[in-house]
Amino acid sequence: MNKCTTGGVLAATIAAAMLLTACGGSDSKDSGDIKGVERSTPSKSDEASPSASADPGAPKFDFPKGVTVTNEVEPTGDPVKDKILRDLGYANEAIKLAYAKQDPDIPVFKEYLIGDAARGWRGGVLKFKDQGKGITGNVAFYKHDVRKVNGDLASVVYCEDQSHAYATRADTGKAIRTTPSADDFVEHGVTMQKGKDGTWRMLRTLDDRGAATCRR
Repeated sequence: MNKCTTGGVLAATIAAAMLLTACGGSDSKDSGDIKGVERSTPSKSDEASPSASADPGAPKFDFPKGVTVTNEVEPTGDPVKDKILRDLGYANEAIKLAYAKQDPDIPVFKEYLIGDAARGWRGGVLKFKDQGKGITGNVAFYKHDVRKVNGDLASVVYCEDQSHAYATRADTGKAIRTTPSADDFVEHGVTMQKGKDGTWRMLRTLDDRGAATCRR
């Protein structure tokens, strides 16, 4: 876990990571920890999750029944920032889908995660699989703030609500119950990088579990 003491520190760290990336550095602290899967009580819903977006050409996310991801994103009025947030949403859904399927080699994961972020999250998914766990419930992403756009790099800080998500034992499907706590709320700071095809991909990621700014 890579925890920072405040949202301001997290944002400053992400900004520094952007500069290092622009200069060819690789001194990042990506997050490979398991998140968004060991909280709360089961949801009553057993419906399969729909595709992430109605946008033409949007990737399809075939979540198992009972697994949903909500992206609470408001238009910014800036088409570049809106595209960054859209692709960030796809990256986050790809991460959760990889956990749900216990497979970091699914195409959508490889499409929207690169570099340190891909390596860190891949390790987390494989560790989760080795522990014999599955996931269910809902996670929500909200309070997105595109802090800086510098050429083909952008820094974004946002929150995740894991209070309605939990782990299951993959062999039985039985829920692993945990007590709800402040740790259900996580502040994320990511560096996104735009590729030659115009797609923004998650390059680096840090998080602050239990962040007061994300509690709701």
